Amino acid sequence: MDLTGSLSQISQENPRAPSPPSLEEEELFYTFFDWPAYTRDTEPYQASSQDLDRLITEIPPLIHRFERMKTSFGSEVETATSSEYSSHPSPPELVLGEGSTSPSDHSGPALPEQPEDRHQPLHISLKDVREQDDDWTYPQADPSKGSQPGYVPRLRVPADAVAPHGPQRPNSKVVPAGRSNGKRQRQLENPEQTADVRKSGACLPCRLSRTRCQEHGVCPACRKAFPEHSHLVCARKNLAELWPVIRQGPDVWSRNPEKELQYCSQARRLFTGKPKPIQIFFSSHGSPALSAYVQPYRWQGEDEGSQLEKAAFSSEHPISHTMLQRWAEEDLEVRGERELDFSKAIRKFLMVYARESSPLPMVHQMACFFRIWKTPSFWCRDPSGKVVALPISVQAQLRTIVYRGIHSMEHDILKELDMLVTSSNQPKLTTDQKLGLWACLWQLILTYRDLTATSKTWLARSDRGPNDHLAGPIHARYRYLFESFFPLVAIFYHYQFRMKKSVEFTPDGISALRSKAIEKPARDLLDCRKPFLQSLQKSDNEVDQLLCILVVNHEVQKLNARKRAPKNSKVNAAAHGGHCEDGD
Repeated sequence: MDLTGSLSQISQENPRAPSPPSLEEEELFYTFFDWPAYTRDTEPYQASSQDLDRLITEIPPLIHRFERMKTSFGSEVETATSSEYSSHPSPPELVLGEGSTSPSDHSGPALPEQPEDRHQPLHISLKDVREQDDDWTYPQADPSKGSQPGYVPRLRVPADAVAPHGPQRPNSKVVPAGRSNGKRQRQLENPEQTADVRKSGACLPCRLSRTRCQEHGVCPACRKAFPEHSHLVCARKNLAELWPVIRQGPDVWSRNPEKELQYCSQARRLFTGKPKPIQIFFSSHGSPALSAYVQPYRWQGEDEGSQLEKAAFSSEHPISHTMLQRWAEEDLEVRGERELDFSKAIRKFLMVYARESSPLPMVHQMACFFRIWKTPSFWCRDPSGKVVALPISVQAQLRTIVYRGIHSMEHDILKELDMLVTSSNQPKLTTDQKLGLWACLWQLILTYRDLTATSKTWLARSDRGPNDHLAGPIHARYRYLFESFFPLVAIFYHYQFRMKKSVEFTPDGISALRSKAIEKPARDLLDCRKPFLQSLQKSDNEVDQLLCILVVNHEVQKLNARKRAPKNSKVNAAAHGGHCEDGD
């Protein structure tokens, strides 16, 4: 019988213990294989308690001893133990006395089965790879922060190997603890200092430039940018928090502010007669007219036989804000044709731009109302057709209407400016919007520059007469404008347009404007800019000198800087033996 047949016969007789090989190959067989050890392992093993390990034999007595000790534990220990493990409930079958089956009946893998193929696909993006990082694999500034209790900080647990504690939506990503979906944690160098800065608020220049600020005092960034005026620009308030500005203090353009204030009380008026039409002008000649209806009145308690010298706008034909804005725009068109300077060019540009699409549409309306408010006196054509000075009672009411309109517009404009700083998802401005924002900010600078300079001029007058008692309030408003508000408006503009490419509007960029209606006003405005900035640099006015330090000198330097030659032109010039000048 050959070797194959003998092995087959032996295996049928004893399937658990194969027979040894033939004698011819016995010596070679035992050289490579330990046959006696193999036969001992394949035979059934009768284990006795003496052969078992001591750890296994002593488990039941330990369990019974623990059950006897369980009753001696206090309620506090039970509460602490149950609360500590409440987040990891066990199945009822594994709790002693609560199940009828043994753990072997529910035997299975301790963890969910892992897929066999663990290889990453060949084509995988960097974002997919980074999504696998967690708080243990990604470097942490402080490893103790954000680590999940119960795990070693350096241990990485597969996300699919841990059973979720609650229901999950299908196709939902498992985000590691301490991380937001798709975002990495921000590492703070000094968390305590950052918390103090957030509590006190960063200064306006640091918020605009996204620079680290300090928690109190004048920050180093403002000291470096404006060494001698850092105390003026390093302010931690929003612009809207400084409102109201224009309405603070007496009217510096009125020749008799207290008398005009007396005519603004509507509760004391008793109208008599019928409304009559008049036309109001800015000047006695060559000025557009504002059509209105006025009605005479007398004060309550005044003698009915007294002469009627007071009049007010009729309530049946009220003056609207749209009428006042259109009147100021017509006056601008007439005066702009005679002589066009930078201030008129800005207003003409904003007038056209506000009709198209403006980021700050109320800036133009506020400029129109400001033009009316700062006019000290008006003219009118009375019902008889004569051109006479507008009665002070009507003038007081007209200036009060625009004064209150400026008050509300100013608040909305400052809130819009604060939104440019606080909003984190600001869309990129187009060329039209950037030019519009540039003009709006310059219009605000000119408005508050005019108010600050006029307050300074009023204080310097020696012929104040009966208005001398107003010097204190006007001086307080001047200091508030010069030392607090006006520098912030200038700094807001500076940090929005401090780069050469942001203040240099090229002819090609003007030609590429979406609205062709603003192309000519934009060119006229940019043509007037440089002469106006140069005139400010030559001015002896204290307000103009401050504006030059904060805005004008830097902008003139950027406009005069030579444009850097493109790299391609440098290469071509070098190839042809030419030279390219490079500016700063």
